[in-house]
Amino acid sequence: MKRLFAWLVATLMSVGATFGQKALDEESLSLVKELCQRGFYRADCQWVADDERLNDYLGMLGDFSTESMNDTRESIARDKERAQRILNVRKAIVGKNKKVAKQDKELARHFPDVALVRKIFSEAEAVVARCDKLEKVLKSAAPAADSRRSMPKGQLQIFESSSSNGFAGRRSDVKLWRDKEGKGWLSVNRSFYNREAKAIEVGDSVFQYVRDMVERRRLYTVGRRYMPDYEIMDASSWSLYIKFEGGDISSSGYASGPSRSLGLGDIESYLMGIYRQKVPQKEDSEERFMPR
Repeated sequence: MKRLFAWLVATLMSVGATFGQKALDEESLSLVKELCQRGFYRADCQWVADDERLNDYLGMLGDFSTESMNDTRESIARDKERAQRILNVRKAIVGKNKKVAKQDKELARHFPDVALVRKIFSEAEAVVARCDKLEKVLKSAAPAADSRRSMPKGQLQIFESSSSNGFAGRRSDVKLWRDKEGKGWLSVNRSFYNREAKAIEVGDSVFQYVRDMVERRRLYTVGRRYMPDYEIMDASSWSLYIKFEGGDISSSGYASGPSRSLGLGDIESYLMGIYRQKVPQKEDSEERFMPR
């Protein structure tokens, strides 16, 4: 009887010690071990990789469109899920044990460098906190982002779209404008920097078509700034400027651009088609103007 009682006590103490712990998921454990071999852990989305970049994003918040904000929400959701998996590994191994020495002893059974894995756990906590903060802001800001922008009044005066890649030494430009006398002109240049584009005269119907496209496809809701959620090296920068009698639309970005649904690529293709009829481009490329 005494032996049975002792066994029951030991069993209950064992259950109590592990109460609240999560089962150790081998896939998540492999993830943490892989990060330890790499020597560091960092969020994939640059906006939650550190506090400075998070603050940079929040400072630019008014420039982003609803669509780009929703894309960012998806990006940080993936980072948060990954960081939570990392923290679940710690919870499964350490549980509610508050004594550092005992925690280290348990961690050492799985990781040779306890200090490093603790650093990874600490960063995972910070990533979750940044994701929560940004998610809260985006949840309220995204729905109202596009509603702050409206279609400018009056006739179209200027449409300019450009893209450049300094490493490749190439630049693409399409420009539609009216001169002082009210005549319409169009130029398209998709070649090296040192080549100038010839301008051709176009009628009012071209301006009206572009204006109708801007309004019909709601291009006026375009964000003022586009930045990729993930760090990309050697990508194209681009800019857009559309001037009307009663206002203007401007946007720019790097390695990220507005959705095709806004019709920007269709406007570019339309203007290029008109230009090609009179000025064939020998070194033309099928690459789109904007990095979408």
